[in-house]
Amino acid sequence: MNVKSVYLWNYLQRIINAVGGVLLVVVISVFYELDEAGEFYALYSLLGLVVLFEFGYAVLVVQRTSVYSGSDFSAFNIERSKDLLHYLSVVKYFICFFLLVFPYVAYVILGNVFSGGEVMIIPLALLIALNMLLSMIGNIIEGLGYIEKISKVRTIQAIFTYSALLSALVFGFGALAIVFQLIFQVGVFFILIIRLLKQEFSGLLPVSSFFKFPSYSDIRKNTFKVDSKYAFQLYITILSGLFCNQLWVIAITVNGTVENISKVAMVLQIVTAAAGFALTPVASRLAQIAKYQHEGAAIKTDSLIKKITKDVMLSTSFVVIMASSLYYIGDFYYGEKMVSGQSAFLFISSLPLLVATSLVGIIIQSRGKRDVIWVSVARIFIPSILFFYIDSKTTDLDISIFYFLSTMVAFLVSVTYLMKRVK
Repeated sequence: MNVKSVYLWNYLQRIINAVGGVLLVVVISVFYELDEAGEFYALYSLLGLVVLFEFGYAVLVVQRTSVYSGSDFSAFNIERSKDLLHYLSVVKYFICFFLLVFPYVAYVILGNVFSGGEVMIIPLALLIALNMLLSMIGNIIEGLGYIEKISKVRTIQAIFTYSALLSALVFGFGALAIVFQLIFQVGVFFILIIRLLKQEFSGLLPVSSFFKFPSYSDIRKNTFKVDSKYAFQLYITILSGLFCNQLWVIAITVNGTVENISKVAMVLQIVTAAAGFALTPVASRLAQIAKYQHEGAAIKTDSLIKKITKDVMLSTSFVVIMASSLYYIGDFYYGEKMVSGQSAFLFISSLPLLVATSLVGIIIQSRGKRDVIWVSVARIFIPSILFFYIDSKTTDLDISIFYFLSTMVAFLVSVTYLMKRVK
């Protein structure tokens, strides 16, 4: 594995996502009124709910399959095959649960925003479900040590995804553009993953095994029980990330005004993309951290964490400057569609707190201390309370204050955790 190449592809992917997110804000600002933009962001926020149905396995499968990193995948291995079939089956049952629950949740949320959106719910659910499966297969391959190849695949996918979404928006498709995005997102990833499986993993599993219906007999009950506690902690951690973006938009959709949906969603789009870019060093080395943990290589792990921390600090400084610049450019040209300057300041000030909280969690976990659940609970509990104070009279400044307070509390809890672990 070429570390520099992995960093390059991951940063390229994050740059595309960040630029795509910014272009999305620009296109929405130029071509759509506030009510139309609110409808789009209400539907777009539903895509983030997918993590509710992964139950922590998006990260867990990367770490669990990393034990086979460096193996000969041209030769069949029975134990490895059983492990992979187990995780694939568990994930497929999660996807079945998603298909049962998501349409109802989407119907309840969208009913408060616009009529006619219901017709998109079923195709939306099917496309998201297929994307969930393909994403999990990509995570398995990443765990097996093919980090660079998966980074390339996801970079190419990001290019096609944003191209399809932005093109559809420019041509006036509105919220329907999200369906076009998913078609391209799923189609491109499917082609590239099938090609990778056939080229590199001839002795791993038959390609059909990845896409067949789940079999209860393939699930290893003892493995599932052992994974459950850690998966739950991962789930809470990942779920807490949902409270940094999508659930704020959904809370405003349910309780607030269409005007606030658009304005807040736009600035959160920038903040989320910036935070994702800043955390690229973590995403790039997650499988490597997991491998060192399996090997018990504490010195290597500490050295890697120091490098990651340094890179994250540099990238965070960069994205804060860029996010501030982007806001003031947008405010100059489309001030009536942007949040106030005070609100923007608070949202962007939350950015380094979000990144630092996530980084602290990785540092604690890298030392074999899995239990950072109270940090995640704080990130979930505080916003959940604040959501009750959002109504049609709530201003964007009020929402930015709520958002900053919730991120500050989570950061302070994470620092307390870190100091406790260091002692």
